[in-house]
Formats: sequence, structure tokens, C-alpha cells
Amino acid sequence: MSLSGAAQVLGDQVGTVFRDPHADHGVALRLGVGATGTEVRHDGRTVLLDDGSELPTDVVVVGVGALPRTELAEAAGLDLAAGAVASDAALRTRTGWPVLMAPSNKTFVGEMLDVELEDRLAGTLAARDGAAVCRAHQVRPTWHVVEMAAGINGSRPPARTSVWIA
Repeated sequence: MSLSGAAQVLGDQVGTVFRDPHADHGVALRLGVGATGTEVRHDGRTVLLDDGSELPTDVVVVGVGALPRTELAEAAGLDLAAGAVASDAALRTRTGWPVLMAPSNKTFVGEMLDVELEDRLAGTLAARDGAAVCRAHQVRPTWHVVEMAAGINGSRPPARTSVWIA
């Protein structure tokens, strides 16, 4: 497995999230080594590596990614020193623009909570805490969490008030 471009795209901290579980399950990682091709031989398939070594394999999985295009962010004056757009504690960039959070039911939520896709809503809603803008699949419960959090922190009055306490 080659993760040679992963650190450049993901950064060291996020890269370890992908690397460590594989290593923990016995995957031999060949970091910084790229595949140049495969060959079918009499004893199976072999992956050819750019350092001249070869890996016999039963299955080859090809993952294709892309390097981020940061020209627009750079032109807007955003801080990209860490390989990502830097933000403050309120998830606002130096320009004042909010950071968009899009945790909506992603795999990391399932892995963190050890739940399947249909049970990821609570983790998704927790992951968006503090974001100024949030993309979500389950709009109504997401909106309820955003509105309730605003009510708790005092930035939004109740939609209706009552003399009853329940």
C-alpha cells in the first residue's frame, strides 16, 4: 500500500487516522513507494514498485485521489500553512468567512461510535458543534440541534414561551 501522497493531501494528523488502523490489522505499509504497474505471472499477480521491488498479491485495489487546488483560497488571503484552511476557535477564517463542516454520516463517525450508517446522526450532529455553516442530509434534526444550541448559548430566544415547565 502506498500512502506517499496522503500526507501532502491529508496532513500528518489526518494521515495517521488512515494509516494506523491498517497497520494495526497487519497491513504492511510501503510509505513513499509508488506502484508502476502489475504483472500477471504463473503464480498470481505481482505489483511492481518504483523502487524496483515487487509485491506478490491476490487482489489489487487502485485508489485515485487529487491534490487540492488552493489557488482561490490563496488569492483570498487564507492561511494555508498547515495544508488546510486555518480557522479560529469559532471556525472562522482570517477573512471572517465561516468554515463549512460536512461531517454528514461520514465513515469516521461510524468508526468513532462503532455504528452503521443508519445510526450516525447523533455523531454527525456532535461533529458539527461550533461550525458556522454545516452541510447535512437529515435537515430537520440538524436544524433542531443548531437552534437548540443557539438557545442554550443565549444567541436565540425560544420560538414560543409557556408558563408551564415540563
